[in-house]
Amino acid sequence: MRTTQVKITGRNKKLFDNNLECAINLAALYARGGTMPSNYDIKNNGRWWNLNENEEKYDLYPRANDYKIFIRGKGENWILLEFYYRYDNKDKNDNFLFQTKIAELVALMLGNDNAEILTQ
Repeated sequence: MRTTQVKITGRNKKLFDNNLECAINLAALYARGGTMPSNYDIKNNGRWWNLNENEEKYDLYPRANDYKIFIRGKGENWILLEFYYRYDNKDKNDNFLFQTKIAELVALMLGNDNAEILTQ
């Protein structure tokens, strides 16, 4: 099975932070089954997504044990993300894996100047 990652960049810190947040929000929206969280959920419960710095990943709620975004590398104004769904497996066609589809959507949304898909 191949691994698909997306490298997110920005010309400056503000643009990079915005691009990263957009990418995480898109994956979190999918993890929630397409429903938007309420302001209460986002601000008070953290039930949208959360950065787990110790494990270098973002947990996507409400199914944090199923959906994650792993940080595979980072530098000034760039980050390499790998999207993860625990039920993606070798039996599925690579074209239908969560990591592949979300990486493609992020790249489509951010454009060639701000996102690059890397496949290994």
